[in-house]
This record gives sequence, structure tokens and C-alpha cells, in this order.
Amino acid sequence: MSVTATGQIDVCNLTTGHVCNIATGQTDVCNIATGQTDVCNLTTGQMDVCNLTTGQMDVCNLTTGQMDVCNLTTGQMDFCNSNRTDRCL
Repeated sequence: MSVTATGQIDVCNLTTGHVCNIATGQTDVCNIATGQTDVCNLTTGQMDVCNLTTGQMDVCNLTTGQMDVCNLTTGQMDFCNSNRTDRCL
């Protein structure tokens, strides 16, 4: 998995909205509206790029610099898993 110093996951497929995480063998989710994977700011723990669905900044895991999985119904995290970078979009 290619991760920059800012925590950004590289390479977004605009057709499917997915990127392949080679390190985990899982499929991560990107933001089709922007054509980018949103950037995680390790200093603030917030997204540099806004989540266009909610209009709010998403929260990242400061330890891993990756996104954890959240529940759109409750707005809370279902679980915190450093091996995944699924987005709440």
C-alpha cells in the first residue's frame, strides 16, 4: 500500500470508487466526487479534504494515519481496525 507522509492512499478508480490495498488484499473506498482519496492530516486527526456527502471533515486514526470504519446511521465508529482504510462516505 502506498501511503504518503500525509496519510493519503494513492490511486483511485473513478469507475468503481475503489482502490486495491495490496498490503491487506482488501478493497478500500475512495471519494468519486473529488476523484481522489481523501487526505488524512496526522497532526489534527481530521481530513484535509471535506467529505462531500456529509459536508464535514472525517476523522482518521492518528496512530496509523488510516481511516477507521464508521456507521452512517449512527455516525459512530463500528470498530477501529488499523488494517483497513474504509471510508465513511
